[in-house]
Amino acid sequence: MKMSGRKAREARRVLRQNSTDASRKYVIESEYPALTSQELAESAKARLRKSRLAFNHLSSGLKLSKSDDAYTLLIGSQTDASHASASRVDEWLEGWRMPADHELPDVRTSLTTYVGFVESRDMPSSSSRQKGKVPYALITTRFIDLCWKLTEVFPTFISSVIPSRDVEIGSKSRTILFTHLGLTDDRREDVAELIDRARDVILSERVTSAAIRWAVAHEMAHIHGSAPDRTGAYLRAEESYPNIVREQWEPKRNGLSRFADSVQSYKNEIACDLLANQYVLDSPFATHDIITQAIGSLVALEALIWHGWDLDKAKTSDTHPSPSLRLELVAKDWARIFADPETWARCEVPGEYAKADFAYMLAFDRWARGVYGEHRDGSVWGFEIEACLSELHRVVPQGGVDYVYVQRPEGSLRVRRTQ
Repeated sequence: MKMSGRKAREARRVLRQNSTDASRKYVIESEYPALTSQELAESAKARLRKSRLAFNHLSSGLKLSKSDDAYTLLIGSQTDASHASASRVDEWLEGWRMPADHELPDVRTSLTTYVGFVESRDMPSSSSRQKGKVPYALITTRFIDLCWKLTEVFPTFISSVIPSRDVEIGSKSRTILFTHLGLTDDRREDVAELIDRARDVILSERVTSAAIRWAVAHEMAHIHGSAPDRTGAYLRAEESYPNIVREQWEPKRNGLSRFADSVQSYKNEIACDLLANQYVLDSPFATHDIITQAIGSLVALEALIWHGWDLDKAKTSDTHPSPSLRLELVAKDWARIFADPETWARCEVPGEYAKADFAYMLAFDRWARGVYGEHRDGSVWGFEIEACLSELHRVVPQGGVDYVYVQRPEGSLRVRRTQ
């Protein structure tokens, strides 16, 4: 996938040139041909109805998300859906083989739990299954807005910040991010023009959709993830960060009202993050473009980072660990997945542009958080991008393909060469 605006425009130019060659034929197809409409099992219908009723009862005091052009592009029309609140998410869930509910192993949880979209300044959440409550998941407009805007800044980072290799320029250019995310009262026209020049709508649509799916998977892990699965997922996190409690949370002990409860909640959030990675990996979305799904998870956590900064300047939470730490652990988990040969037995190998974009997104996170400060020497982000790329080249098989995508009113479609 060619992520930056410049790369996308060049790809489309090459496509137009190649399409004039009679010996080459192309087809435009749905990005996820593995997704097919499936009838709901009767037991799933009954549980889904209860889940939707519970959401409707809650949402009587909330607004359903508006169906303007941007939201329709991402999640479809609210009115066309048969059993969820948005038609595209209906299609995603119907084709998504999430782990079965341990109570009804023949029923997929993706077909039993209602996903509602609401107009809210909060982040995604889910109801609890405890004490007889009926579960449902909520995705919010604030989360979608932040993800979309982050993907609009990303191409500017690639085209304007990375080439400079200058810490001072990198630090000053962070005003682009703050201004575009609405985190400052500054409304500079030059920032808007810079974003407009590099903006890539196909990138924004596909990565934001991946971020929404990852958020849905995270909430499904809260609702349906079994205790053994959560324990295993958290242990994987500790493998990459064995001293996480002592180094990350012990220093915050005095700022937490119930330290032991907070640590347990932190562990649960991290477990659900890594289960979300696994759910996405096992979905049809990872089959042809695993890198975009991985980047979507990072953007979802970036949205949490900047929501927290805007809300209370990232005050320590009693229930949720630092989203920056969560992003670090999720990225390390993806590195583990990429290094597993079994991944490439079922997922298509990504091309060079896709691998580069994963490395760029990790650098984008560090740039956005101000990690690249005056104390840094050397090539700054360039060194870390090259280190990530080197590792990807070591573990990911060669010969991958970067697909080209085109924009249509119903969303992005993939262009595939037939011969």
